[in-house]
Amino acid sequence: MTLSQTTRILLCSNSSGAKESLQYYFQSNKIDFDLFPTLDRALTKIESGRFDTLILAVKGEKDDLDQIEKLSIVKKLDGNLPIVVICEIDSIEVERIARLQGVFYYFVEPVNRTELMDVLGESIRLRRRKTERRMG
Repeated sequence: MTLSQTTRILLCSNSSGAKESLQYYFQSNKIDFDLFPTLDRALTKIESGRFDTLILAVKGEKDDLDQIEKLSIVKKLDGNLPIVVICEIDSIEVERIARLQGVFYYFVEPVNRTELMDVLGESIRLRRRKTERRMG
């Protein structure tokens, strides 16, 4: 699946490295995305149901556990929204909690861009299938 401007990604990132590289990558591939520094600020956007995937990029520190735990709120607002987590450092605790929250995919930096695009393509296909079933 080729991602296009009809694809909408919600990017939440407190990790400056991940944020900058993802922004550049999305802009250079003309992928439509909204950027928020925290998940808290993005919750009202999630309710709109206009996004194909949520990417949460975090540093992987203890302070990030709060953001990861809030993924349960995202699931309540939109249970069909695939969530991809990108962690700057390898943190077993962050990964454990993210997986308990039902994330679609979990990356540890550095992220291979081809793999990221494959994962996004799969998450978008899943999202659209679930949306079609719900509406059909």
